[in-house]
Amino acid sequence: MRRIDEDEYVEIVPLAGYVENCIIDFDLADIMKDLQLQDVYINGDRTFGHALLYYGKPNCYLVVITDYTHLRVYGHHLLDLNEKYGATAAR
Repeated sequence: MRRIDEDEYVEIVPLAGYVENCIIDFDLADIMKDLQLQDVYINGDRTFGHALLYYGKPNCYLVVITDYTHLRVYGHHLLDLNEKYGATAAR
């Protein structure tokens, strides 16, 4: 996986509806605008991507996996770097 460059073109995969459901299901933020897009990554053959959304908890992200072949959301993962790696630095 590599970070998508600012000037690099990739197809847009609609995330809003999926992310809104994640907000409700996991109580991540009060409203959609409270989320911040941190980074977007894509794999080597440009078929899958990861969008990292910061939801207010230091070192924690909602990672939305996108399928660029079918232009759809594939799934998600709640990434807690504090738990996984013992990260303690503030965002």
